[in-house]
Amino acid sequence: MKRIQIFAVGKKDIFDNVFTLIRSVDEIYQQEVWKQSSGSKSLKLFEAYLTDDRFAVFIDTIETKGEYRIDIGEAPKLIKFGQFRKRPEVFLPHIPASSTGSEWWPGTLNHGFSLKQWYRNGFKVLTANEEALDKLFTFIRSRTGITIEKLQDFLGCMISLSSSFDTQPRICYNPDNGKIVFYLPDGVAPSKRRVVIEAWEGKECCYKQMIDLTEEKDWGAIDISFKPVQLGYELYEKNQDENWVIIAANRNYLMRRIQIDMGLVVGKLNVKKEADEEELDIVVRDNTINIGHEDGEQPWMDAEQTRYKINRGQELRSLGSIFTRFAEKTSKEKLRQNINDHIYINAVKELWIWDPYIDISILSPLLVLGLTNPSLDVRLLLSECSGERLNPADEASSSGNASSTGSGGQIEDILDTMTRCSAIYKKLHTREAGMQRLKETKNFSVRNWFRSGKHAFHDRFIITEKAVWQIGSSLKDLGDYHSTIYRLEGDIADAIRGEFERAWNGNFDPMNPDGMEVFPELHWIKRKAGTVNV
Repeated sequence: MKRIQIFAVGKKDIFDNVFTLIRSVDEIYQQEVWKQSSGSKSLKLFEAYLTDDRFAVFIDTIETKGEYRIDIGEAPKLIKFGQFRKRPEVFLPHIPASSTGSEWWPGTLNHGFSLKQWYRNGFKVLTANEEALDKLFTFIRSRTGITIEKLQDFLGCMISLSSSFDTQPRICYNPDNGKIVFYLPDGVAPSKRRVVIEAWEGKECCYKQMIDLTEEKDWGAIDISFKPVQLGYELYEKNQDENWVIIAANRNYLMRRIQIDMGLVVGKLNVKKEADEEELDIVVRDNTINIGHEDGEQPWMDAEQTRYKINRGQELRSLGSIFTRFAEKTSKEKLRQNINDHIYINAVKELWIWDPYIDISILSPLLVLGLTNPSLDVRLLLSECSGERLNPADEASSSGNASSTGSGGQIEDILDTMTRCSAIYKKLHTREAGMQRLKETKNFSVRNWFRSGKHAFHDRFIITEKAVWQIGSSLKDLGDYHSTIYRLEGDIADAIRGEFERAWNGNFDPMNPDGMEVFPELHWIKRKAGTVNV
């Protein structure tokens, strides 16, 4: 039986196919009963379960007529598919960090699947409205599990996903005798099959060996002389034409150590968002727990793909660079939500914001994180100079990197001339229970380093224990134009992380700025000969 999902755009009773997904199912459903649901006024989903015979008629009608009529509601709906062409069937193995291993496809097909595609020449989604396109992608993703925006060449197409092998084979490595064992679980119908076992010594060096499986023997083993970092297999079976065809494939990393991030729920935090109120857990995290030892001591575990979640491809996809196109009403809120979802909430140990133009508008999600995760070190480093008008003598001394305000003045008076710092101070130094708790846990800090009439730094960064991002404009202005956040890699990311530590403590040599701590306590931070006294 086949499940048919047709996503189409149109008006009244005539629609154009945008994306059609066909999947094989085993369960018995009410057959040939079409149902309709809406993603928007013009975007519809038509779905039904068809027997193999009815499915053959469905495909033949579309291939010959370029359209299909659905009896649903008061009047039948006509779905136009256009002139379809069929590509040869291909098999897609499951490989972590590739499309089938990074949630672009439904994750249930974890030993690979066969793909059939009917495509339509010259198809293009005609919309100048980016918001409408986002709704289309979200609607398809919510109903199919496919991140179609990463596979836009499938728009206008009809694809069929199927697996001729429904049971997950197992492959494992025994470090004591150097053997790799492959076997089929109980319940698999006996048949003549071949398996190619893969053992990866590194990223590029792979050893392969083929084993014939028989109706009496559904397992095989090989000997290797090295400790593999990845194991994989390709399982083949003879088809009706007596040709060997691949029916299942997988490749996974072996695990030698598991790191567990433990947290203890110690309370609840009520967060008010306009008319809504949300209750969040307050979680205290201690040091991570490591299970396992060094390479030579720890036996390697089964290569199960569910145990390998944090790989390079996954991390770059979820914690990579972000670009948001300017949209007058939505881009600012959308970009801030992306930053919160992809960067902020993934921080466990440290979240540092290095931005000279920080203001009160960016505080809310950071305060929630600081309150719900007392073990998270949240630091905000800004640079707002005094609002006092400088005379020429002051400017001359300032240009020579001398301090013209600094701890020589009353800190409250200087703070009053700093619009952004003053607003942050008033927000954080209240009698609200949450602000008092932040003062006690001391995991939320705000500092301002400045010179008379000048900033102490310019570039803007977000830093966590996982990565470093450079921001194209200040966090407070993101979304006012096209906005990009770049993830930095390697030595440059390490250098920026170290430079933030020095900047936090006022080491801006050869500059000699003044510093004040705005939170948790308001006081001067004075530098002397490259050191800082608090």
